[in-house]
Amino acid sequence: MNAVRMTDHPMLEIGHPTSDVRHPARCLMACLAIVITNPAIAAASPRSLIREGNEAYRAQKFEDAARDYSQAQELNPSMIEAIYNRAAAEYQRGNLDDAERLFRQVDAAPGAGDLAAKARHNLGRLAADRVLRQPPQSPGAAAEGLRSAADWFRGALDLDPADTDAARNLELTRRMIDRFQRQQQAQQQLQEQMQDLAEQLEANEKQQRSSADKSQSMAEQHPNSPERTEAQQQAEQQQQQTSRNTQALQDQLEKTAADAEEQNLQSDAINQAQESLKQARAEQQKAQEALKNDKPEEAQAHQQAAADQIRQAAESLARQSQDKGQDQQGNEQRKDEQGQEADDREQSQAEQPSQEQEAQSQQTEQAQASDDQSGADQPTDQALQRILDKEKRDRERRAALQRAAMMGRNRPVEKDW
Repeated sequence: MNAVRMTDHPMLEIGHPTSDVRHPARCLMACLAIVITNPAIAAASPRSLIREGNEAYRAQKFEDAARDYSQAQELNPSMIEAIYNRAAAEYQRGNLDDAERLFRQVDAAPGAGDLAAKARHNLGRLAADRVLRQPPQSPGAAAEGLRSAADWFRGALDLDPADTDAARNLELTRRMIDRFQRQQQAQQQLQEQMQDLAEQLEANEKQQRSSADKSQSMAEQHPNSPERTEAQQQAEQQQQQTSRNTQALQDQLEKTAADAEEQNLQSDAINQAQESLKQARAEQQKAQEALKNDKPEEAQAHQQAAADQIRQAAESLARQSQDKGQDQQGNEQRKDEQGQEADDREQSQAEQPSQEQEAQSQQTEQAQASDDQSGADQPTDQALQRILDKEKRDRERRAALQRAAMMGRNRPVEKDW
């Protein structure tokens, strides 16, 4: 009797898995007595239903396949193959929650054997597909979802160290996590740039309002008086300096917008701020012209309008920066909550690795980095072998730590002299 595996191929970075059949598995429960609970399927046997389901699966009739597997499971609830194949069919139907529940059931079942390793592999595929089918709003959340996939692929390698598909998918997942992390860092840098720009614009607004006050002082002087002439010169100089500062901030904002576009990051806040600064510069030019023509009241009105536009630009950037910061904080909090149990388990088992293990890990990481820089979409055979070797060393280290803990050989404490 055959058990269906969702794919024979490495995980694609986009799209969906194929529907190949792999790894025949014998039904170990066929010789047991069967209690018929549904008269509609009394003439069928679990074995025949599995065969019919496999034929429907190969024909990509996944709804029919799921029904056959479900009937086989109803006849024999402990038949692991029926549960596993039904999970694969539900996955192909897009019922990811049902597929995850059934694969987890296979993983936890006593005596699941190699099907448990395949279930873990497919749980990794499922976790990755959740991210790839409906990408989260933030790269941090995407990386978080892919870490769960990587954990399942490692779990599959724990049960089947020779599973090159799991090793390949683990490496591809790691590369995707790295890309999402780089994208997250780019967004954080963009957020910091926007916050810094918002603060500089706030200072520029104050400078612009001070220039407006200088124009008001000019208007209070008697026309054609020496005091008026001196106030006019000071007002013009101050406005020119304010305008130069605004222009510099506008140029800086344009560079930030170009960086965001290069990273495929869209920001309405940047667009709004650019439009506000464009209007502010137009008002400043009108103010300079009015000062030059000895029209301080008109200049003051344009200066106040420019200050208002600068304030709007600052508020747009500050609001966007705060929203991004809250999203990042929420993602980090969810990551901490979901990863706390795994972290505690790892801390209870892990000790400081030996210098030899550290050197081996560094060599593996350097080799993986070299593969990443080569730009290859798929890991090479040498890379896969390094991954398998590294996972083997990690398993051996964890096993040794567990044996030491069971025998009571805990890490010695310092003597209390």
